[in-house]
Amino acid sequence: MVKSSKNIVICSAFGAIQVILMLCAKYLEFATLSFYVLCALALMMPLKQKLYKESILTYCAVSILSFLLVGIPECFVYLFICGGFTLLSVLFYDKKIPLIISIPVKIVIANLILLFFYFLFSSFIAIDLSNINLHIGEIKLYHYAILATAIALIYDFFMIYLYKHLQNWSDKIFNR
Repeated sequence: MVKSSKNIVICSAFGAIQVILMLCAKYLEFATLSFYVLCALALMMPLKQKLYKESILTYCAVSILSFLLVGIPECFVYLFICGGFTLLSVLFYDKKIPLIISIPVKIVIANLILLFFYFLFSSFIAIDLSNINLHIGEIKLYHYAILATAIALIYDFFMIYLYKHLQNWSDKIFNR
C-alpha cells in the first residue's frame, strides 16, 4: 500500500510539472516547442521507474487538465504528440518490441495523427505559397504525410535517445 501510494505521488508530481509546462507553452510562445519536449521528459521520468499504469493515469489526467486550462489546440498537441506518441515510443522500447513492428506502427499512428489535425484544423495547416515565387505548386496531403513521417521518426529517435539517458537524472531525483 505504501509503495503504490508513493508511486501515485511521484506520478502526480510529474503530472503537475506537465500541467505547468503546458501553461508555459500556452503563454510563453517564444519557447513553445521546448516546453512540449519538457512535458514529454516529465512523462518519461515515471516511465523510467517502470510505473506504467500510474503514468498512463497521469497522462489521462494531464490531458483533461490541459483541455480545461490551455485550450483545444495545445491539448491536442499534448494528447497526441507529446504525451501519446512519447508514451507509445517508450512502451515499445521498454517492452522490446522489434523495430520491424514498431517503426511501421509508429508511421501509421503519425499519419493518423496528421489526418486528425488536417481535417480538424485545416485552416491552421494550410500554407499559402502564392506570395512566394518558388513555383512549387499546390501542396497535397501526401506531401504532409511524407513530412509527418520524417518528423515522427526523428522525434521518436530523439525521445528514445533521451529516455535511454534519463537514468542519471532519474537516480538523482529518486535517490537511488
